[in-house]
Order: sequence, then structure tokens, then C-alpha cells
Amino acid sequence: MAVRQHRFDALARALVPGLFRYAWWLCRDRALAEDLVQETLLRAWRSLDSLRDEAAARQWLITILRNEFMRELSKRKQTVDIEELPLVDHSARVGGDDTDVEDV
Repeated sequence: MAVRQHRFDALARALVPGLFRYAWWLCRDRALAEDLVQETLLRAWRSLDSLRDEAAARQWLITILRNEFMRELSKRKQTVDIEELPLVDHSARVGGDDTDVEDV
């Protein structure tokens, strides 16, 4: 466990500043960027054994960060209830006052 912890600390210490800059560039929100980096490190810790090449660690972490950002975007995606949309201005429609358009 100590070897794993040491390996992870060495990776994180070297790459966290760059990860934060990338997260900041993605979301332009300091708090969200910090959360993204933290979640990235948590996911990286859980799957550290899947990292075979230390030279690929930077790209591996960036990929995790980008995926975390996409998850966050999908959580924040807003939906609109069509019942709450304003009514259409009937005088602005293409057919004008033509009642045949309403019949169709």
C-alpha cells in the first residue's frame, strides 16, 4: 500500500497544477475546477493499477478530467417544461389572419 501511495503522490504532485489549469480553461469557475481536479484524482487513485506506463500519466489524467467535466455538464443540463413556455404570438404567424391555416 505504501508503494502505491508513493507512486500516486509522485504523479499527483507533478501534474495537479497542469490539471487545474486545464479544468479552469474548461469551465472558467475556480470552485468547479477544484472539484473536477479532486474527482479526477479520486478516480485516478481507484484505477491506478490500470496505468501501465508512467509516461502516459499526464494524458491519462487529462482524459479522466475531461470525462469528469462532461459528466458535470450532463448533470447540469437544464430541461425546459413546455407548459412554462410563453404562448406563441398568433398575429405573427405566416398565414396572418387566414383561417385556413388554423383548419390545417
